[in-house]
Amino acid sequence: MMPPFERARQLTAARSRCKPRCLRCDCRDTGAIECFGHRSSAIVAPVATGRAEMRTVQRPHCIACGSSGTELYKDLPDRLFSAPGTWTIKRCDNTQCETLWLDPAPAPEDLGEIYGDYFTHGKSDRKLSKAKRAYLETRYGAKPTSATDRLLAALFATRRRRKMEIDDQVFHLKRDSRPQRVLDVGCGSGDALWTLSELGWETVGVEFDAKAAEAARAKGLTVHVGDITEQNFADASFDAVTLSHVIEHLPDPHTTLRECHRILKPGGSLTMLTPNAGGLGHRIHKVDWMALDPPRHLNIYTVDSMKRLVADCGFANAEVTSSASGSDRIAMTSSAIRKAGHADLGAKPGFLVKRVARLQHALQAGLVKVNGKLGDQLVVKAWKT
Repeated sequence: MMPPFERARQLTAARSRCKPRCLRCDCRDTGAIECFGHRSSAIVAPVATGRAEMRTVQRPHCIACGSSGTELYKDLPDRLFSAPGTWTIKRCDNTQCETLWLDPAPAPEDLGEIYGDYFTHGKSDRKLSKAKRAYLETRYGAKPTSATDRLLAALFATRRRRKMEIDDQVFHLKRDSRPQRVLDVGCGSGDALWTLSELGWETVGVEFDAKAAEAARAKGLTVHVGDITEQNFADASFDAVTLSHVIEHLPDPHTTLRECHRILKPGGSLTMLTPNAGGLGHRIHKVDWMALDPPRHLNIYTVDSMKRLVADCGFANAEVTSSASGSDRIAMTSSAIRKAGHADLGAKPGFLVKRVARLQHALQAGLVKVNGKLGDQLVVKAWKT
C-alpha cells in the first residue's frame, strides 16, 4: 500500500499541472473541487497532519436517535486527501433512522487537521449571465419581472442540471417585499451570500476559516470568524438561516441547530443541504460512494433521521426532500474510487464514465419525482413557530 504522504505528494504534483474540474460542471474556473459558482469552499490540498495516526473518540450511539449501530464498512482510508488512519462507518439499527456515522471518529481537537488547506481563497466570477439573473429574479426575487425576463427564465429552467445547481446556490429562498436578513453558517468565501445579496437579502455569514472569511469580506460581505455559538447574535434576529454541506461535518449538530433556532424570528426558516445516506447514489456505489468521505463526514443522515434531528432542536413542520443535484459528478468520483481505491479530483473523467454518470443523474432526477427519498442530496426546510 502506498504511504499516505507519498500519495499526498503525487496529488500535489498533479494539481500543479492541471486545475481540477468542478464537481458540478466541467469548468476549471478555480483550483477547487467545485467552482466558485457552485460552492463557495472546497478542499484543494492533501492533508498532512505530521502524525501516522490521529487521536480518536468512540461514538457507539447514533447522533440522531441514540440507538446502537452495526458496522457497515470497515478499514476505510481517506480516499480523497490521504489523511492518516482507517475508519469504520456504522449504520443505525433503528430502521426508522438508518443514519450513518464514524465510530471511532477524529477527536475534536484534531478535527481541524483533517481538512488541510480546506478553503479556496482565489477570486471568483461574480457576474450573472442575463439568463441566470432573469431566472433568479423571476423565481426568487421580490420584484415583478418583465416578459423578456420571464422568457429567459423559462429557457434557463430547461437546463435541468444548471437549474438544480442555481436553486441550491440560493438555498431555495424566495424573497418577499419586506427587508429580510439571512445568516449562512459555513459560508466559505461568500459566493452564495453575494448572490443572495443581489436578490435583495441583508446577508451575514459565519465561517471557521479566517482566510475564507477574508475573501468573503473582500466582496463587501459581513462575515464573522468562528463557530455560530461564539457570535452572540441577538434572539430572533434573522429571517432565514442556511447551512450548505456543513451539518455532516459537525460532531454536535444539536448545539448548532438549537442556536439556529434561537436566533431565528418566529416564522423564520432553516434551510440545509447535506448528503443523503438513503439515496440512489449510495445504493449503487455502496462502499465507494464519494459522499461517505471518511474521516470528514462524521454523520450522514436520511430523510427520516433528519426530520427527527430538526424536531429535537425545536423546529416544527420540517420538510425533508432530496435532490439529484451534483449526482453526476459524485458518480464519476465514486467510479474512480471503485477502480483505484482513491480519486484524484484533478483528473479528467473519460467519455464513457461521464456518459454513464450523466445517465445516472437523469435516472435519479426522474426517480426523485416518484420517490422523494432517492436523491443524493437532502434538502431540508424547517420553521420556527
